[in-house]
Amino acid sequence: MAQALIILYSGDPSNLDCLRAIQRHRIPCVLIDRYLEEIDLDYVTSDNPRAAEDLATRLLDLAPAQRYLIVTSEETCSSVRQREQGYQARLHRAGVSPDRISILRMPAGRGLAAESDGYPAIYRALAELDGTFSVLLINSVPLLALSRCLDDSGLWQHCRGIAAFDEHPLFAAPPHVAYVRTVQPLEHIARTAVRLAVAKASGDQTQRRVLLPAEVQVVQFPSAVAPMASAAPAAH
Repeated sequence: MAQALIILYSGDPSNLDCLRAIQRHRIPCVLIDRYLEEIDLDYVTSDNPRAAEDLATRLLDLAPAQRYLIVTSEETCSSVRQREQGYQARLHRAGVSPDRISILRMPAGRGLAAESDGYPAIYRALAELDGTFSVLLINSVPLLALSRCLDDSGLWQHCRGIAAFDEHPLFAAPPHVAYVRTVQPLEHIARTAVRLAVAKASGDQTQRRVLLPAEVQVVQFPSAVAPMASAAPAAH
C-alpha cells in the first residue's frame, strides 16, 4: 500500500468521490497544480490569481485594445477559476467595462486539445469581436487553434496581443502582436510536493497550503506597424 499520494486533479467531477475516499481513509495526500475548496487536502500550486493579474497587467501595457477575449474552460478546478477571475479583476481595475470583455468557456475535458473541437467555438467568438482585440488564455493548449482561426478569418490584423499560461513550442505570433506568457515553477512545485508527502508519510499532521510565484515573460514585443486591412473574413 502506498504510504502517501501526490495527485494532479484533472478537474473532472467524477474523480471527487475518489478524493473523498482518500480523505476519509486518512491516506496522506498532496495535490499539485490545483486544489479543491470542497475537499480539505494539502496542496502545492502556482499563485494563480497573482499570476493572472500580472499577465493581464503586462498585456495591457503592451497591447491595449478595444475588446478582450478570455478563453477558459468549464472545469471547476481552482486553477481555471482563479486564472479567469484574475484576468477579469485586472481588466476591470484598468477601467475595461464588462461589455468590452468576452468569455469563451470550452467544454470540460474536451475542446482544448483538438482543433476539430476547439476551432469552431474560437472562430465564432472571434467573429463577434469588433475593432482591435487582445486574447487571454488560461493555458497554452488552444494557441494553435486560435492561430489557425486568426489566419483563416483574416483577423490577425486586428489582434494586438496574446497572453497565455505556459508555453507552446509550435506557436508564433505575427511581429505586430505582443505575446506574453507565464512560466510556472513546475520543478519547485514537484520538489515541494515530494517533501510534503514524505513528511506526511512519516506522521506529520500539519496542514500545508503552498502557493509559489510564477514568472511573467514577454516573448515578443509588438512592432510599431500592423498589417494592412484585408478583405472581410470568409464564412465558416
